[in-house]
Amino acid sequence: MIKAKEPKEMPEAIGGVTAEERETIIGKDRVDGKAHICTTDCVEYRRLMRLCEKSPERWKAIGYETNGGQPQAAYFEAPARLVRYGSGKTAPLTAEQRAERAKRLRECAAARKAREGKGE
Repeated sequence: MIKAKEPKEMPEAIGGVTAEERETIIGKDRVDGKAHICTTDCVEYRRLMRLCEKSPERWKAIGYETNGGQPQAAYFEAPARLVRYGSGKTAPLTAEQRAERAKRLRECAAARKAREGKGE
């Protein structure tokens, strides 16, 4: 494994793996409270890299492996509590619920812009 100390040391992309071989393996360690993630899936890789860039204090890019010089697998680490599972089921929203959620999202976006000094 080629170790990385920070996300910019990781390759821009991983690949060279067939669709049937792409996988992401997550192991949760109860002793150290960390989740250890290995992926050969380019979509998951991009998602995990974004998390490392947005929250480097929590998400760590550990390293990657190559085959024939091409990066194929990447390793990450995060607090185990951040890895969650969902049922995939969502209840349909009423028009009123959708409107209320849209209003809250607009308010949050406006507040974020104001904090970042990008107010309108």
